[in-house]
Amino acid sequence: SQLGNWSPASAVRLTDTSSYPTWKGSIALPAGQNVEWKCLIRNEADATLVRQWQSGGNNQVQAAAGASTSGSF
Repeated sequence: SQLGNWSPASAVRLTDTSSYPTWKGSIALPAGQNVEWKCLIRNEADATLVRQWQSGGNNQVQAAAGASTSGSF
C-alpha cells in the first residue's frame, strides 16, 4: 500500500534532484516484505490517467534495512 496499490492517483510522487533527469523517492516498508513496482508518467491534471507505464517486467525489492532499488524508462 505504501506504493499506491497500482493506483496511479495513489502512487509515490518522485522528486527531481540536482542530477536531473534522475528522479528519486523513499518509503518505509516492513522488513522481509517483497515489493514489486513500476515507474509511470501520469497526467497531473487528472492523476488517475496514466500517460505511460514502464515497460517490461515489474521491478522488485526485498525490504531490509538499507535496501534500495531503481528503475528506469
